[in-house]
Amino acid sequence: MNVDFSVRDELAREQIRTLLAENMFVEAGAGTGKTAALVDRYVSLVLDGRRVDRIVAITFTDKAAAELRDRVRQRLEGQLGTEVAADRRRLIEDALAGIDGAQISTIHAFCQGLLRSFAVRSGVDPAFEIDDEVAGERRFEERWRGFLEGLGSDSFAVEAIGRALDLGLTTRNLQDLAHALWTKPELAEQLRAEPLVGPDRGWPDLGELHRRLTSISVAFVPEGDTLRGRIEM
Repeated sequence: MNVDFSVRDELAREQIRTLLAENMFVEAGAGTGKTAALVDRYVSLVLDGRRVDRIVAITFTDKAAAELRDRVRQRLEGQLGTEVAADRRRLIEDALAGIDGAQISTIHAFCQGLLRSFAVRSGVDPAFEIDDEVAGERRFEERWRGFLEGLGSDSFAVEAIGRALDLGLTTRNLQDLAHALWTKPELAEQLRAEPLVGPDRGWPDLGELHRRLTSISVAFVPEGDTLRGRIEM
């Protein structure tokens, strides 16, 4: 039996365009028209009377955000090219006047705007900038080197690193572990709250250490996470 999926697809698109008071989750693969559906919903919200400064559209990349903004603008301008009622024309013109300042952006840019708005109240430097991946890695390297240099006067740390090296680990292994914890702060916080080494700072039995490590809850850690995979081995 042949199934006409276009009917179901058009029904879904109609719901996206018209169910403006409903929260919706739409799942679709690449090239299926997700951006077009998002433009449809955005324009429908405008024509329903929503101001663009009250609409937030979040996407993943700056390029995608710029494309989404341009397509919304083009669709609204196209609406003006048709015969529309005076009240609807006013809605469209107001939207076009504010589209450049509308919240159509990446999640990073959206959060950056929120932080800047409440920077003083939150104790955040209003002039902060978002690090790109390269700058972030460079900052980690600097902080890691500074951390190691500060351990010279800590006899326990020196002993711990020496013991790790005796067990066959390398300084690169230690750095990789630190980097993994840096990218997974929720796991680092759990280890901080439930340290694997006892308060007497003595060396635990390796078997007991393994048992305690595998008892850590990883329910909220993504399944593909490398550290989770090691714990679950």
